[in-house]
Amino acid sequence: MRKLLYNVYSTINEEQYFALFDEILNIEKIVKPLFKSHNWKLKFSIEKTEGIAFSFCKNEGPYGSFSIVFDDLPDKLSFSSSMMKSIDTRDTRYLLKYNLIEKAELSFFKNDILSRVSDAIIIYNSWTIDDIKKGEKIELR
Repeated sequence: MRKLLYNVYSTINEEQYFALFDEILNIEKIVKPLFKSHNWKLKFSIEKTEGIAFSFCKNEGPYGSFSIVFDDLPDKLSFSSSMMKSIDTRDTRYLLKYNLIEKAELSFFKNDILSRVSDAIIIYNSWTIDDIKKGEKIELR
C-alpha cells in the first residue's frame, strides 16, 4: 500500500490523492508521445513531484509550456490547464497564455484529451512574435 509522506493539498485525503494521481499519470502518458512528436519535452512528471500536476515545455525560443494542475478547491475536485508562449528580450519577457480549461472535472481531460491537446498545440504554433508582444509584459531584473 502506498503512503503519502506529506499532503500538500487541503481539500483531499490520501486516498483521493492517489486516485487523482493515478488518473493524471495516465493522462500524462497518453499525451507524452503527442508532445514529443512536436519537439516538446516533459518538464516535470507527476511521478517526480508532490503535486498532482505535470508540465511539458519547449525550450527553444520562443519558449513554451503546457500544464494540467489540480485546483485544490473546496467541494469540487477540479483541474485547470493552460499553454503559454514567451519570448525574452534584454529586460522584458513577453507572454501569451491560452487557458484550455479552468476548474474542470477530471472527465474533461479523460474525454478526447489527444484532440484537446492537439488543438492547443495548433493554437500555440499559430502565435507569432507580434501576437506574443501584444500579451503580458514582465520587466526582468
